Parts: sequence; structure tokens; C-alpha cells
Amino acid sequence: MANVFLSYDRVNATAARSIAKTLEKSGHSVWWDQRIHGGAEFSREIERALGDADAVLVLWSRESIESAWVRDEAAAGRDRGRLVPLSIDGTEAPLGFRQFHTLTAPGGKLSAPRLRELHIAIDTVTGAPRPASESAPSRWRISLQSVAIVAIVALVAAGLFVWRPWSVKHGDTVLSVIPAAEHPASQKLANELTTKLSELNASSALGVRMVDATHSKDADLLITVLASSAADAALTLKSGRDSSILWSQEFQQPSGSPADLLQQLAFTAARVTGCTAEGLDGSIRLNASALTTYLKACAQLSEIVTASTRPATPLLLDVLKSEPRFTPA
Repeated sequence: MANVFLSYDRVNATAARSIAKTLEKSGHSVWWDQRIHGGAEFSREIERALGDADAVLVLWSRESIESAWVRDEAAAGRDRGRLVPLSIDGTEAPLGFRQFHTLTAPGGKLSAPRLRELHIAIDTVTGAPRPASESAPSRWRISLQSVAIVAIVALVAAGLFVWRPWSVKHGDTVLSVIPAAEHPASQKLANELTTKLSELNASSALGVRMVDATHSKDADLLITVLASSAADAALTLKSGRDSSILWSQEFQQPSGSPADLLQQLAFTAARVTGCTAEGLDGSIRLNASALTTYLKACAQLSEIVTASTRPATPLLLDVLKSEPRFTPA
């Protein structure tokens, strides 16, 4: 099992203790600062424990996002590809960490499904093998899918990949677009994006059921829109079930026209929404880490300015390494 470094703010010590005990009962070795021996040099022992960790589990909360210690420890995990973020009070991860799928455990309580998701996330960053019950399909099926994988990657590398995953029908998925802040620019952009996505939906290119912001509590997926300036914006895709962040990206105006920025936002939101439905509701369900990587690739493939889609190739390869049975529709 994994050697887990637990990063948290001291205000959240009760939640941290509960999570540590749960993971230890599951067989993991958990290091947290209450294990520092008397007389030890605090920062040096933390640095050593971080270096030895197979996974860095960060508990995001209202307090921890303000902690320089927690941010530094999270950055160390991120830079080593070992970060496993977990929100214990619904707080969004700070800038620099929002591209990672954040699990949730209200008050540090891990229900059976949440604990299973956490185990999968830890196994993903540590490269642990899957249980026999989740073994790969038969050899002939892997071979056929390997051919499809090679073809997809080759097309992406050649810049010829025109697959539109949002055309897959997921009619039961309910989507809502809401402003991330109560100021006119964000509200205006959210309304414009809603209109654009509704147009795509009407032409059967999106295949979801859209509801307006007043009914956002009924949505399966939420897209929050933040207009930071006239030429910059950010989109965040969240789960309507638990508000966990699935994907986030900042955008700059492509060619000096607000219409161009809106078009880019609409294309990206449509593709990422379709990819999310595919990754969560398809015949092969992606784990949290693979889904985050897949959504990054989907966003890259929606770029309307640069002709090259080569940056998406390594992302797709990472997804397929994590889940060889998954193939885009």
C-alpha cells in the first residue's frame, strides 16, 4: 500500500485525524505532522517525509487555502505528480491547483463511495496495480482497442483529428451555466455563453438538457463563468452532485474581438461537457485523475486559434495508460 503524506491546516486537525485513521485501517502508511518526534527540526523532517511520500493528500478548506505551509506542500506534490486534493468543507482549491479533480469529504467523513474514490486516486498517482476484480478484458479486445488508440493518436499528431465527442447523446445530463461572481461582466458573459450553448444544443451538437441559473441546483454539471476583464475569462466545470471541480481553464481574447472570446468559450465548454459525460457515463468509466487529464485534452482539441493539436497527444496517451479499455466515441 501507499506511503501517504497528509497536508492540512491545524484548525482541521479533527478531520485530518479521522481521514488518517481511515486510510491506515485500509493498509496505507500515513505521515502527518503529529508524528514529528520531539526535538526534530520541523521543516527538515517535513521535507524528508514529502520526498518519501508516494502520494501527497492535501485537505483543502477555508483555512488551508490561506496557509503558506499547505500551499508549499501541495506544490511539492503537484510538481512530483503525487498530488491528491480533497476538500473537507466544499472550498475550491486555490489558483495553481484547480486543474486537478478535487475529491470531497465533508468534515473529513469518508463514506464507502468516497473512500473508494480516494483509494482510486491514490492508486493512480502511485501507479499501483488494479485489483483482480478490475482486470483488463480479453487479449483480443485489447488488441482491437490498441489499433484504435494508435489511430487516434496518429490523427491527433497529424493535426487531422476532427472527432466531436459532444455529439454523443447523453440526454439525461442536465447542464447549467452560472456566473462565478456577482458582478455585471461575469453575469453578462454567463448569459451569452448560455445562449451559445443553447444554440448548439438545439442543433443536436451538444445533446444535454440545459436549465437556467435559477434552476442550477437541479443540474448534473455546472459551468461557472468568471470575466476577470474585457479580454480575459475563466471557466470551471463542477459536479452538480457534490460541487467537486472537474476542470478549469483561463482564457484570453484570441484576436481582439469579444465575439472571438465567446466563440472559444462556447466551443471549449461544449467539447469538455461532452467529454465529461463520455468519461463518467460511458461503458468504461474513467477514474478521477484520468478524467481530469482527458478533459484537458478535450479542451486542447477545441482550440480555434492554433492549428496544431499535438499538445493533446501526450494527454490522451496518459489517459489510455490509466484505462486501456477506454476509447473516445
